[in-house]
Amino acid sequence: MAYPELPIILVDDDDAFLRTARLSLFAEGLEYVLTMPDPLKVLPCIRQMGASVVCLDLTMPGMDGFILLQEIVAEFPHVPVVVLTGSLDVDIAVACMKAGAKDYQVKPLHPESFAQMMRKQLERLDILEETERLRESLLRDGLENPQAFSHIDTQYIKMKRIFSYAEAISKTGMPVLVTGETGTGKELMAKALHNLRHPRAPFIAVNVAGLDDAVFSDTLFGHLKGAFTGALTDRKGLVESADEGTLFLDEIGDLTPESQVKLLRLIQEGEYYPLGADRPRKVHIWILAATHRPIASMSTFRKDLYYRLQSHCINLPPLRERLCDLPLLVFSTLEKAGQQMGRVFSTHFAHNLVKRIIGYEFPGNVRELQGMVFDVAGSASRDEIIDEDVLRRWIGTSKPVEDSTTSVSSMACATVQFGEKLPSLREVEDLLIHEALLRTKDNKTVAAALLGVSRQTLLNRFKRAHAETSDVDERLILDFGF
Repeated sequence: MAYPELPIILVDDDDAFLRTARLSLFAEGLEYVLTMPDPLKVLPCIRQMGASVVCLDLTMPGMDGFILLQEIVAEFPHVPVVVLTGSLDVDIAVACMKAGAKDYQVKPLHPESFAQMMRKQLERLDILEETERLRESLLRDGLENPQAFSHIDTQYIKMKRIFSYAEAISKTGMPVLVTGETGTGKELMAKALHNLRHPRAPFIAVNVAGLDDAVFSDTLFGHLKGAFTGALTDRKGLVESADEGTLFLDEIGDLTPESQVKLLRLIQEGEYYPLGADRPRKVHIWILAATHRPIASMSTFRKDLYYRLQSHCINLPPLRERLCDLPLLVFSTLEKAGQQMGRVFSTHFAHNLVKRIIGYEFPGNVRELQGMVFDVAGSASRDEIIDEDVLRRWIGTSKPVEDSTTSVSSMACATVQFGEKLPSLREVEDLLIHEALLRTKDNKTVAAALLGVSRQTLLNRFKRAHAETSDVDERLILDFGF
């Protein structure tokens, strides 16, 4: 797909200037450019195709450039217009800016500075569009594409807000930096972002930790035949493999200073040099990066690269802040473990495991939890007795929760607020059951774990809640999923 999504329209009666300007933009990766020597065709073209930026000369036969500027601004106020002129007249420049022009340039223009100026206009447009998307996402209830996050198990309200933010920024195509402790799911978030933007395009992930500059360059950019001893054929790098898709760079904080320079050029210019090449190659990729290190304060990490990477930033919370997700994560991981082991683990086993590990802080976060659950599941006896030695290897001397009535939901992810009239205990119980079923999408097993009760207890209380008003049809209960 050519960049930008909507065309850059160059309007000038000078054919030589149009050719030169178009080539200079193309050389900088701005490929979707339309040239128009006839100003009368500009408005119909914008109505039909839209425009990202319009660049027009003030002096043209057939229509005055200043009048065209006013008409574009009046009909398409969101389209930035750049005015070109052969002489610097302060009064004319002021009049153009007051009429709505975003910039005013005097010919002749240096090709590189002209391309940079156009890029700035596109970046400004992206920021405005992003702000509007963020505003809409904050006002909108729910997600447009919840399936993109289906592989992330959570009910934590902060994670839901992160999903909304991710959905909004995925449309910009600007770099995203995902931060968080080890094991919080940074690559899962990167895959969700990719699925939101272009799920059918390639997703290439590479861990750059421990790669020296030579290996980094060859891995990402590839090489030409004869570039070094042993280079017997051309080799395509991961950047080329990710063209029109997403490149995810994990552990970006470990990148060497030499490699940082090359990555900065890739982000800024959209081009790279394969080893042994003397001409750059263009590429259109979305760059996502992740780190568990505080790269903003690292003296070895380039500030200009950091600012480029964190055009958008997503910080994932550690598991100890989202303990309300513990039952969901344990149940889903046990299900995966059971599928691999050919076993089906009971609700009682899962609930017991949740109670045993709730006092642990999980320094390795979700990744550690998943490893623990697989290990405990694999060592469990056929009658589902937890192997204490295996569990102790993971949680050490952390004190497990002994009180079986303790609820995971007591470590609240949100504060409950009451109105002037307090509800009765029965009403609170009904509301809690209703809320748990809503959060778990009627998954009774997980809902029971959230409430800290067994599945049978949840069923009994559901029956009791309805006994006073009607006889519960057993078939209805079964259809309801209990």
